[in-house]
Amino acid sequence: MTVIEKTFSVSDLSIQVSADSIARRVSSLQGVRKADVSIASHTMRVEFDEDLITPNRIIQAVREAGYQAYLKESPQPRKETEEIMPVFSRSLILPAVLAAVSLILAYMPAGCLPALLAALLSFGSLKNILPDVRQEIRSGRYAGETMLVLLAVLAFVSGIFLMAQKDPDASLFFADTACTMLAAQLIRRWMHRRRQILMKSRSSISASLPATASVYENHHEKLEATSELKIDQIIVIRPGETVPADGRVVKGFAVMDESGLTGWDKPVEKSKGSYVYANSRCLKGSIDLKTEKVGNTTAMMKLAELAEKTASDSSFRSPFRNFTKNLFFYVVLAAFLSGIGLYYSAGDTASALSGSLAVLACSALPALAMISANAVMNTARRAASEHILFRSVDALEMVGRTDQLVMEQDNTVTDNELTVTDFIPSEEMSAGELEYIAYALESRSDMPFARAITRYLRTRKISGIDRQEFSRLSSKGRQAIKTMSRYRAGFLEDIIGRGIDTSAWDSEISRLRQEGKRVLLFTEDSRIIGLIAAIRPLIPGAADALRDLQEMNIAVTLLTDGTADESALLQEKLNPENVMHQPARYETERLLQNLSDSNAVTAFLSGNPDHISSMPADVTAVIGTGANTSYEHAGLQLTRKRLGDFLNAVTLSRDLNSRIQYAQIAVIIYHALAVSLFGFLLPAFLPVRIPLILPLACSLAATFAASRFR
Repeated sequence: MTVIEKTFSVSDLSIQVSADSIARRVSSLQGVRKADVSIASHTMRVEFDEDLITPNRIIQAVREAGYQAYLKESPQPRKETEEIMPVFSRSLILPAVLAAVSLILAYMPAGCLPALLAALLSFGSLKNILPDVRQEIRSGRYAGETMLVLLAVLAFVSGIFLMAQKDPDASLFFADTACTMLAAQLIRRWMHRRRQILMKSRSSISASLPATASVYENHHEKLEATSELKIDQIIVIRPGETVPADGRVVKGFAVMDESGLTGWDKPVEKSKGSYVYANSRCLKGSIDLKTEKVGNTTAMMKLAELAEKTASDSSFRSPFRNFTKNLFFYVVLAAFLSGIGLYYSAGDTASALSGSLAVLACSALPALAMISANAVMNTARRAASEHILFRSVDALEMVGRTDQLVMEQDNTVTDNELTVTDFIPSEEMSAGELEYIAYALESRSDMPFARAITRYLRTRKISGIDRQEFSRLSSKGRQAIKTMSRYRAGFLEDIIGRGIDTSAWDSEISRLRQEGKRVLLFTEDSRIIGLIAAIRPLIPGAADALRDLQEMNIAVTLLTDGTADESALLQEKLNPENVMHQPARYETERLLQNLSDSNAVTAFLSGNPDHISSMPADVTAVIGTGANTSYEHAGLQLTRKRLGDFLNAVTLSRDLNSRIQYAQIAVIIYHALAVSLFGFLLPAFLPVRIPLILPLACSLAATFAASRFR
């Protein structure tokens, strides 16, 4: 007898009576010990003897009761085919032994030939390093292996030269060769491990997603393959389940674990309107999620793509653009000049060679690469936790250098949906009767004003009309006939065009328009029976965010698309530098082209990115939610309609550039001190030549410190 417990998902539960009925039916099955059904989470926990009954039989019993049920197991992460490379392993034993032996032989009489042999054997590790060296040379960026291989070759050639001159210091150069090859192996493994840790392969992320999702469709729940999910579907997430797509909560409450994306272990509460990321895990509660990004467009997959690009790029394009490449040639030049200087000052060839090689050994190129990569990924994760998605390393750097911001009004500073603010009937018309007429005229229309009126009237408990009262009701709204009276809705210009006197309403209409509101008039035959005014409200925090952006010396151009009065009101409230009212597409493109011709970095912020494929802005940011936020050329995506999130993106990018800049300055200072110490001071004041292992150890220490940089 084997008693186990499994959790089943049960759909379409709405009342406790149904849950109790299912529990009784399942409990009566042979082999079932206990069955508990929860309406809150739409789950059923069953204890049963797997020798007497199968999960499929339990599911069949639930279906016989008229409900859908299925067993959903949490996906098991797929084991990576490539294990993370350890820094220290058995493969380093031979290079370490050769380096130690060569150092001992270097200080022994007649140790030159054995040290030469140890140096030659150490070159056997080049077969592992040369592929990385070739890749660095082709890319023009140097992360350390190239410098160390060059150093080992120069040390070996120097040893051969001194041995031909019968200089006893030759054996020390052979020891330097072996030590350098050991350091090269350590750096290579360190950098490769760093790349492996940063790179989150798409296959492993896909494996962490559930194979199926619970899709709610046509008042029923069904299982659908995660790979087949589409935008705007409703999926049900229950305790213990992993979210298969990015989307917004439309119903329910849950506590989610988002550590897979953000790196934060603290659970996050999600309710209606909250944004939820794929790979999040539901700890408790249940939510209905409307999908907005699926497959490769989810934030987790974009973060994996960014990690791959960062891991394969050894130099972040910070204010020190191509800095590691310049540092490489600087170090080579410094070594050459230090060697010449030491030769002429001391007249000792061995001392000059030793000083120049010490300068090369002090190079901290791996430290620069690690600093940049770690900072980039930490910033990207923090941004994702704040609903900001950077699509590339370039975007991470460039957003912070934004000088010009061109932004559309819709979904950036104002909501794209109208909200009713005023409902004014005439003296001869009651408010209730006007509401009834307005619902009859507007509920059949899909115009923005009609949607706003319908939403407003539903809050007033008006959700239907008696069609028999109307002898004619337009299928597109705005016109109806009731008891021989013709009712219509229209804007002021339409009403005047029909010859209706509006003088009694002119002052009221003028006042509402000056407040930036749109006014819709309702008429019965040839008289006005009332009006409704609506406005696109400012998105909370937009004015403060716009002011902060301007204080950061970012010039803002606002493209308005409403009425002239709305545009004037926005200009008064937001005070942007420039306002373009209802610009044609070619005018917007010309504006961006003129800005792009200057040296300024221009960001174009759009709530509707369908039309921006030809925009020449440096950074194309997409604000808002839905399918459009997957726009392929967008450098930045904001999953909320908040200008404050763009402000946070600029702040994060500037902070990232500053931190990398300060870290690079620290590396420069370290390098200058190390060059002075090992390249000039020690050779000038100590009669004994310092082994190259000391500056190499300092370089490795800098790399270790950089790996801890956040």
